[in-house]
This record gives sequence, structure tokens and C-alpha cells, in this order.
Amino acid sequence: MLLVLIPGQVAAALDESPPPWAPPDRTSVLIDSGLTEEVQEKLRTDWGIEVVGLRLTAGGHMLDFRYRLLDASKGKDLFGWEVKPVLTDLATGLKLEVPRPPKIGPLKQTRNAPIEGRTYFVLFGNPGRFIKTGSVLSLEIGKLEIEQLVAR
Repeated sequence: MLLVLIPGQVAAALDESPPPWAPPDRTSVLIDSGLTEEVQEKLRTDWGIEVVGLRLTAGGHMLDFRYRLLDASKGKDLFGWEVKPVLTDLATGLKLEVPRPPKIGPLKQTRNAPIEGRTYFVLFGNPGRFIKTGSVLSLEIGKLEIEQLVAR
């Protein structure tokens, strides 16, 4: 007898968790920003965003800032070519910018209209790998300023 299972039915057939090839659940995102709930609530009400986190990536040569857009009308000022995000290390004053490779352009999502519920990213260069896990930074994107972001 040959048993044929469709990937979505494997978990039900085996009564286990979904297989590793199943698509991830897009409704849950791990939030590890180091921000207090009070600051997150202010960002939700004033800017329509929720900070997901700031993580070292690319072997420490870059920082990946992620945020979820909850209200496109409030968060529209965070998008566009003219917006130039800057991360500042609060201990040293070191300023990090978004790299702009010639053929790719800035390493941030700016081309399309913002979509509510989507998680967006901004990549910052970390030349010399001066920013380490646990560094406390501030972020400026246009008029938005977020203090006390912790690099993970």
C-alpha cells in the first residue's frame, strides 16, 4: 500500500508539528527590541509602528533594524528616497548610516507604498565592527527618534 501525503496534511496524518518545509507562520514575529512597553506604545500611537529589534548581522559588519508597520498613514514619513536613517552609539557618539551600493541603492525598503502588517528592514553598516551585542543606540529616521535601542 502506498501512502501519499500532501505537505499541509503531514502534521495531521502524523499528529505532530508542521514539517520543516511548511511555510512559517507570518502572524508571529519575535520582538526583542530592548524598549519598554511604554515606549513601544508611544511608537504605536504616534508613528503606527512596532519595533521588532536591532540585531547584528553579516558577521557583525551590519546592523539589521526591523519594525512592523501597524498604520500606513502614520508611518508614511519613514519611507522614501529622501529619508536617511542614522544610528548613533550612545556611548561613543559613533554614527552609522545605511550603505548605498551603486547598483542596488540604499539597503532599506523604500520603493513601494507601505503595507500595514508587513515587517520592514533597514540595514546599517558597522565598519570596524565597533558596535557589539549589548550596545545601546539611538535611531533617527526623518523626524522619528528612538532612544535606548539595544543591539542583540
